[in-house]
Amino acid sequence: MIRQGKVLAAGPLAETLTPRNLSLCFGLPLTLEQHGERWSARGLPLH
Repeated sequence: MIRQGKVLAAGPLAETLTPRNLSLCFGLPLTLEQHGERWSARGLPLH
C-alpha cells in the first residue's frame, strides 16, 4: 500500500490487507470483509 508516494505496508496479502492499514492508507476509519476471493471495505461512522 502506498500513501503520499511512500510505502505504507508491503507483504503477503493476508498480513498486509488489514483494516488498520487501509484506514492509515486512506485517512479514514474502515472495516474490511472477505467473501471468498472478494474483498470489500466500508467506512465507519465518525463520532
